[in-house]
Amino acid sequence: MRRVDVYIPGWRLVIEADGRNWHARVEDFEEDRRRDNELAMKGIQVIRLTYRMLKSDLEGCLDTIRTIGRVRSA
Repeated sequence: MRRVDVYIPGWRLVIEADGRNWHARVEDFEEDRRRDNELAMKGIQVIRLTYRMLKSDLEGCLDTIRTIGRVRSA
């Protein structure tokens, strides 16, 4: 597997925190999508949270992650 921000093996879930500093270049954007597709082919779901989402609504982000985890482990 390529480098990801967070991987939760029990849920087969990758969490990516996207910020403009790391994802502003077109090449980075394209590479991220290639990696997302490779992970999807292996049954691993990728969710993307922006820096703004994490800073302004961390509890909401955590709730989203927990909800997706429950669905994936059902």
